[in-house]
Amino acid sequence: MGEEEGFVSQRHHQLLPTDPLYPTRSEIPIGLPSAGLARKDRSPDTSDEHCNIFYDKEKVELVEGGTFWLSESPSVPGSMSWGSVVPCIATWVIFQLKGVEPPGFSFQIVNTNIDEFSPRARRRSALLAWQHIASLPPSLPVVYCGGFNTQKVSTTGRFLLGR
Repeated sequence: MGEEEGFVSQRHHQLLPTDPLYPTRSEIPIGLPSAGLARKDRSPDTSDEHCNIFYDKEKVELVEGGTFWLSESPSVPGSMSWGSVVPCIATWVIFQLKGVEPPGFSFQIVNTNIDEFSPRARRRSALLAWQHIASLPPSLPVVYCGGFNTQKVSTTGRFLLGR
């Protein structure tokens, strides 16, 4: 599982969930809008970790989005729980495709960075993100991606894989 970064649609560059520690934005096409906030507060501060989702506004419309903190207080910026060393976050966005028939096809992307040091924080963070996904209408497709910082055989890895 490890950390992943990259394009959901690499060939067409419609969506780009980034690695939370993306070293530079030089590989991101210039001018793409993004959704996501810094892990320590609600600012768009580029010096702090983000789980941004870049998108092509000609192909998709951002309907709704937000960031929550992977902690016992998910609405509190910078909050940490369960032995986390740094605040961890998940950014979510609901997109609607443009120019498709029938109109109105929507989907959600959840891009996250789960704690790399605390197994308990990883388990609880995965559960919190899954609860967010489970609260959505069952007809809404979801792409869950990001830095999971776990192995497939771990408790968290098996949970994320539905095993």
